Amino acid sequence: MKLTTLTLALSIALGSSYTVAAEKKEEKKPQTLSEMIKGQTEFAGIFNLYQDEKTGDHLMVINESQLDTPFVYFAHTIDGATDAGHFRGAYRETKLIEFRKYFDRIDIVSKTPRYLFNENSALAKASEANISEAVLASIKIEKQEEGKIAFNVNKLFLSEALHKVSPTPNPNDKNAKKRFKVGKLDDKKSRIIKQRPYPNNLDVVVDYVFTNSSPTVRGSGAIS
Repeated sequence: MKLTTLTLALSIALGSSYTVAAEKKEEKKPQTLSEMIKGQTEFAGIFNLYQDEKTGDHLMVINESQLDTPFVYFAHTIDGATDAGHFRGAYRETKLIEFRKYFDRIDIVSKTPRYLFNENSALAKASEANISEAVLASIKIEKQEEGKIAFNVNKLFLSEALHKVSPTPNPNDKNAKKRFKVGKLDDKKSRIIKQRPYPNNLDVVVDYVFTNSSPTVRGSGAIS
């Protein structure tokens, strides 16, 4: 009889604790965008960036009106090692990109700039025929509120999603084994070191770090 009483009392206690915890969980409201960026460093421009002072993570906020709109993206080297195919001031690549919303994600899509059709021509109806676009990145939306969309861009900028930083090997290079290789991109050691926003453009400076723990060919004296 005592055993039954103890078991029943324990069940009631656990049930009560669960109910209280569930009620507390239900009371927690999702953060507003203003609460998410409170205390963060703001870089206001064509796209607003907010940097967390503790983690260094960057939140980008775009307007819904900027979706499905082509923007010119270009990359150039501020400083780099010639062993890796980079040197100061080298222009790397230019492309057209668009931000597109796909359910709870923002897709960054590269569009081909090679074809232009007269909109008044019947040929314009086939302007998208046999043309492939590239989804460079797909990023989870952190918050969508009052015409604004916020998403984390650290992984975007600290990767090669927008631009291939490492050299592309030549498949016909017979001396490939004798050449220096940069290794793998280390996103934990790479850094976003500058954010320079303007009303009509955004400039982000990234220090990319590559790691090769067992190099078979050492680079020049410029390589650490």
